[in-house]
Amino acid sequence: MDIFNIKLRIKQKQFEKLLNPYLNKLYRIAFSYMKDNSRAEDILQDSILIAYEKFYSLKNNDKFNSWITCILINKCKENLRRNNIIYFEEYNNNSLNISQSPLNQYTNIDTNIDLLNYINGLNDKYKDVIILKYFGDYSIKEISNILEILEGTVKSRLNFSVKKLKEIMNKEGFFYNEL
Repeated sequence: MDIFNIKLRIKQKQFEKLLNPYLNKLYRIAFSYMKDNSRAEDILQDSILIAYEKFYSLKNNDKFNSWITCILINKCKENLRRNNIIYFEEYNNNSLNISQSPLNQYTNIDTNIDLLNYINGLNDKYKDVIILKYFGDYSIKEISNILEILEGTVKSRLNFSVKKLKEIMNKEGFFYNEL
């Protein structure tokens, strides 16, 4: 076996070791943008391939989670723009295993589906922080690193987003607990 194959095998193992703990989280984020299992899987696969090809450029492996999440979000947005996909799509309860979502502790399944639609109606900068916080289960600091914005900006966008969602849901007659 030559040195090139050995280095390639080491790179693959290192990449897999870094990726595996985040796969479920990355899928939930992809699904929250794409609203379809197969499209979410395709986008996730494309994002992983891009990350693998660019893995050599990652200087600090501690930033892997933020780095690959940023690649995924950008890939989702690019795909939505390219295909001119409308955010308000109909989907069924089986499309997302909502029991895995952190939002499940606050609302019931029907409200969760409506909430996803309301989240998708938000401006991207507000939608991104909500998705990362409640579907990706990222901390304020991690969201700040992923989106490359200040922690205070993350907090203010989350605060605004939650208030806006509560306002919308209140108008629609939904009852909600504190998010």
